[in-house]
Amino acid sequence: MAVHEEKKQSLRAANAEGMGVDSWLAREIRQGARAASVNEFGTYLTQVDVAIREANIDLAATITTAEGRVSQNPNLDGFIFESDHAASFNMDAALKGESVRAKVLRPETGQTYAKNSADIAVVDAEGNVLQEVQAKCYRDAEHSNMAFEEGDYGNQGKLVPKGHEQGESTSQIQQGNVKSKQVSKEEAKTAQAKAQREGDVPQKSWDDFTWRELSVNIGKQTLLASAQGAIISTSISLAVSLTQQEEVDGEELVEVAITSGSKSGATCATAGALKVAAELDMLPRISLPIPESDILLGATINETSTASVTAACCSRGRDLTSVLKSSSVAVGILASVVVDGAQTA
Repeated sequence: MAVHEEKKQSLRAANAEGMGVDSWLAREIRQGARAASVNEFGTYLTQVDVAIREANIDLAATITTAEGRVSQNPNLDGFIFESDHAASFNMDAALKGESVRAKVLRPETGQTYAKNSADIAVVDAEGNVLQEVQAKCYRDAEHSNMAFEEGDYGNQGKLVPKGHEQGESTSQIQQGNVKSKQVSKEEAKTAQAKAQREGDVPQKSWDDFTWRELSVNIGKQTLLASAQGAIISTSISLAVSLTQQEEVDGEELVEVAITSGSKSGATCATAGALKVAAELDMLPRISLPIPESDILLGATINETSTASVTAACCSRGRDLTSVLKSSSVAVGILASVVVDGAQTA
């Protein structure tokens, strides 16, 4: 809110000096922010979806045997503990636009774990190992930390459950500004019980992000922050709406965005709001100006098959939330339609 008020005062001062909104925004951008590309923003949203989908695939693989049955291993909680950390690390990386990823290291079919081998590796975009992690998930802090003394783990990081931290051990995997979320022994045991008794496979979704994580990181991707961390215009509007847990009003967000004079920023901000609102099933009814002549379909049919299918679904009146959940391309298309419609209204 402080940044919001600062920018409002800056705009008022600029107006008093005879500077228009367009000139003021241009000055702000020159001082450290640049408008984000709508295509890049769509790719960003897709990467978050991919991270969530891959996390769920890995969690499912963790609790099932080669025959497809839920593992009855009494120590399954330890494997869930590892997968959960890798999942939340990768989702955090995707949300922050970072390329690092965590991988649970499992032996190939027919092989066994090598002595003292790492449980998790953090790698860069080229697959280079940045760090290795040894995970211990025992009943209490004493036993979790004593387990590290039973092997020669070299420079491997020491990962333990929430509340078990001692000495060099930690309850999060961290690489730069990317972190996994803490997992307690009790949480891991509960997930094991649900899987083994009820066949309930752990699932990750957009709900696993906090409101602050969504507002801050989508805001940064919408319009890159200046060196002082000031997020301007549409990013601020999106962040405030999300952190206050308010229903995202698409038309209000577009209005704020367009008054900033940046169509690119407006479209990205709208795309972010639409995506989050759809994933969290809180999307209000927004009237989309799609003409019967289906100009949208004609404009996108030669770009990607996903775009043309999405446009066709929208023109037939398919449920908006389902469309936005199914394709980040759709999010970008619909955001552009909303912005263009608001500009010509």
